[in-house]
Amino acid sequence: MEGTSIYTISSIKKAWELRSKFHAWINGLPPTLKNIFDKPPTSIFNYQVYLHLTYHYYFINLGLPFLMLILRIMQSERHIKLKKTDPIFVLAISAISCSKQLFTIINFEFEKDLFNGSVYNDIYILYHSTLIFTIAIVVVSNKNAESILDLKYLEAKKNVSKEKIWHIISKIGELNKKLQPLTSGSNREVSQNIEMLVENVS
Repeated sequence: MEGTSIYTISSIKKAWELRSKFHAWINGLPPTLKNIFDKPPTSIFNYQVYLHLTYHYYFINLGLPFLMLILRIMQSERHIKLKKTDPIFVLAISAISCSKQLFTIINFEFEKDLFNGSVYNDIYILYHSTLIFTIAIVVVSNKNAESILDLKYLEAKKNVSKEKIWHIISKIGELNKKLQPLTSGSNREVSQNIEMLVENVS
C-alpha cells in the first residue's frame, strides 16, 4: 500500500497522529464546553453544539478514506485480516462511530429546538453521515467481510452490524423528513439526497 496515494505508511501515520490530537483537544475542553448535553436546553448555546458537530465531522472525514480502503481490500484478491488495533481499522470504525454521534447531536437539536438557524449546516453534515453509513452497509455486507474484519468484535464492542446500521439509517430518514420543511434551495436538494440514500439502502 506504500505506493497508493493517501494510503502510504507515512500518510496513515499522519492520520493517526491527527486522531491523537483530536482526542487531546476534546479531552482538554473545560466542562462548560465538554459536557453540554446533560444541561437544560436553556443553558445550551448554539456555538457549544456546533463545536461538537465540527469535532465529529472532522473525524468522519479523517476515517472515510480508510473505510474506503477496507472496501477496496474486500473487492480485491488481497484478503488481509485486519487486527482491531490496526490504525486502518480504528480510523475506519471511528468514521462510523462519529457518524452515529452526529446523528445523535442533530436529533438532540431538533428535539430540544436548538437549531436557531443552524439547520442548513446540520443537513449538510447529516448527508455526510448518511454517506458513511451507506458505505458501512456495503462493507459489512460484503461476502469477504468476515475474512477481513472481526464482525463479532464490531457488534459486541462497537455496536456496528448490518442490522444496527440499517436501524440508524431508518432513524436518519425519519429525522430528515422532520427537517426538510426547514430547508430551501440547495439545502433542500441535500435533504432530498439524504432521502434517496435512505430509500436505496432500505
